[in-house]
Amino acid sequence: MKLIDLAKDYYKAFMANELSNRFLNLLSVDVLIKASGLALMYVYLRLMSLEEYGIYGMVINLVGSLALFMNFGLFVAQTTFFNEFKDNIGKLIFNVNLILFLFLIIAYLIFYYTLVDFNLLNFLIGKDIKNFNLPRFRLWIWVGITTQVFVFMMNNYFVLSKRKIRIFQIYNASKIIITNGLTIFALYQMDLDKAYVRLKYSMIVDAFITLPFFLYYIRLIRPEVDFKLIRKCLLIGLPCMATGIIGSIYGLTDRKILLDFTNAATLGVYTYSLVLTGNLWIFLQAFLNAFWPNFLEEKDTRKSFLHTMRVTKKVMLLLTIISIGMFAFAWFVDYFKIINLKYKESISFMPLMLVTQIIIAFSTIMANYFIYFKRTYIQIFTSIISLTINWQLCLLLIPAYSCWGAIWATLITAGVSCLFNYSYAYYNCIYRYHTPPKDHISTSK
Repeated sequence: MKLIDLAKDYYKAFMANELSNRFLNLLSVDVLIKASGLALMYVYLRLMSLEEYGIYGMVINLVGSLALFMNFGLFVAQTTFFNEFKDNIGKLIFNVNLILFLFLIIAYLIFYYTLVDFNLLNFLIGKDIKNFNLPRFRLWIWVGITTQVFVFMMNNYFVLSKRKIRIFQIYNASKIIITNGLTIFALYQMDLDKAYVRLKYSMIVDAFITLPFFLYYIRLIRPEVDFKLIRKCLLIGLPCMATGIIGSIYGLTDRKILLDFTNAATLGVYTYSLVLTGNLWIFLQAFLNAFWPNFLEEKDTRKSFLHTMRVTKKVMLLLTIISIGMFAFAWFVDYFKIINLKYKESISFMPLMLVTQIIIAFSTIMANYFIYFKRTYIQIFTSIISLTINWQLCLLLIPAYSCWGAIWATLITAGVSCLFNYSYAYYNCIYRYHTPPKDHISTSK
């Protein structure tokens, strides 16, 4: 009985905490949605060959990476100035999206006339991969990038606004059900390259689903151009964009070199492990979305750091427990032959990849202090260093050790990056203890 009473008391205390309540609210539907996506992944694995799954994984990673930096860091600026413009949010939304729209037009014109994106895809995947046709992939990559760019802005607003979280959840649920349903139907019906079919129909359906939600997001805009605000947004956003470009290259490095020294089938096995272990980010993202508003409001840097570390320890423990569960799940799927036997090797990759994901999660939380202190430009240099280390390690290890080389290269790079991010946060918050200057973005409670 004492154990039950203790559990009840702990649960009540947990639910009474604003951060915990917000975290569960963001996580509850999201976990159900992503769990459905995890189950659907095994449907795709049965419908696609190893080569097709590997190619699709590379292309969709490229879409996500390009969308991250082609947002020009403006979702970070929207986050940064959200509290300051809470009473005039329409003005903020108008100005950040105005810049975004103009920059996207310029970027696509450059792509169209210089074939930068075409050559990049050709470089990453190559002309000699079976069934890979560069020109027909191009349009759907553009559609996917455009959709994802505005999804960043839209979701960022829904999460920051406490009254709009449910809309964010409905949007995700719509995508997982409608997009996957229609895409799987197309894969069954069409006797074409499965990587192309999946990319084309998932990008088209995603765009149509996103449109009404995006219109809802911009309904409050106030057409009032504020050049001072635009300048502030660019000072915050452009360094983040530069970091995004470097991060995009970093995210593709292991797969590019792996494809160069092995084949698309090996890339498919590696991609399967990445997708499985990447599910840890469901929980980390829910935490970051819940934690972010209060994180920016604390002026006292020592209190901010100590509170962040207390909460982070609990998050790391949660991620560790989930990692064990994910490995057990992958072993179960393999043991009962739910997927192709060719994916069996990926199970052995998972423990080290899960450790890497936990290290990256901690590093990501610490990296929030670059935004807190309005020094996003520092991330440009740290990203360049991380990219250089990762690229050299991949070139050194992958030719000799294949997937294991890529895994160890990522782990070592993540460890170095994590050590720097933690040191920066600790030094500025504790060693150089101070309260932020008067123009700091936040206000104390």
